[in-house]
This record gives sequence, structure tokens and C-alpha cells, in this order.
Amino acid sequence: MPVWKKWKPVGIAVIVIGAATFFGGILLALEYDKTRPTEPVYEEGRTHQLDNHGHVVFLTENEHLLVDSLLIGGWLVAVGGSAIYTYSKRLNKRFQKDT
Repeated sequence: MPVWKKWKPVGIAVIVIGAATFFGGILLALEYDKTRPTEPVYEEGRTHQLDNHGHVVFLTENEHLLVDSLLIGGWLVAVGGSAIYTYSKRLNKRFQKDT
């Protein structure tokens, strides 16, 4: 089996995992938007704003880092998967020219 055929499904799987992570971050942000207080609660450490089109809620530092990590990390993983997929297609074209 040529090398490119092994990497193409890996690239697709990584894209799907990255997209699922990114959309999980969006769903978590929407859940926080419904369930977190709209005023800062300093005793609980709820000082980080999450602004959803004008509706502001306050998160703890851990909640804020979790949402940002899921959004940014998911996007980066999906981009990495796209690079793997694209590279596997370029290998395919190279093998077709050689034969």
C-alpha cells in the first residue's frame, strides 16, 4: 500500500477530532452563557468575562482557560489534519507522475 493511502484517513480523522473539539468549545461557551452569573462574584473568583453578543457572564479562570483551550486547540488540530490530508494528496500526485 502506498504511503499516501495510509495518511489520508489519518488526516481526515484528525480534522474530525479538531472540528469536534472546536464545536465542543462552542457548546460549552453556550452552556456557560446560560448558567453563569451576569455580575462578577469576587469571592468565587468569577472575574473573567465571556461576552456572547452583548450578554456577558463571568467565569472562573479555569472555566475561561477551558473554553479558550477547546476553541483554539480544536482549530489548530483541524488545521494540522488539513495539512496531513493535503500532504497525502500531493504524494498521490507525485506517485501518479512517476508511474
